[in-house]
Amino acid sequence: MQYRPIEYFQRADEAAKRGDLDTEIDILKELVSLCQLSGEPADHFAEALRWIGNAYQAKNNIPRAHSYRLEALKVVEQLGNRCDDYIAMCVFGDMGRSFMELAEWQEAEVHTRRALSIAETRQGGDMSGLCIYR
Repeated sequence: MQYRPIEYFQRADEAAKRGDLDTEIDILKELVSLCQLSGEPADHFAEALRWIGNAYQAKNNIPRAHSYRLEALKVVEQLGNRCDDYIAMCVFGDMGRSFMELAEWQEAEVHTRRALSIAETRQGGDMSGLCIYR
């Protein structure tokens, strides 16, 4: 049976919109497990980890949010140029947010600048990242 990562993201988003962060996290953790088992697509793996980090931040659990974001960053760094620009931009941006929450200003600036750099070089598409990271 083939799984469809987009369906998991849609279900997680619906749970988040209802304010059901625990269900959102459970759905995303299931997606992470499926991504690990299949090995593909790695971009979805990084994105799911990032979303889990954001859900934990919404629950005010910054240490747990940060740990999931660090895992997402490892995946993005392993992928290198093969990683989707949008996902890489978001992962670096969220790492910047994590470091801001932890008052590690130098690291926050490094990661936010990296997200801005990616946003500036993206061709077409949604330019909101450019506004956010500036």
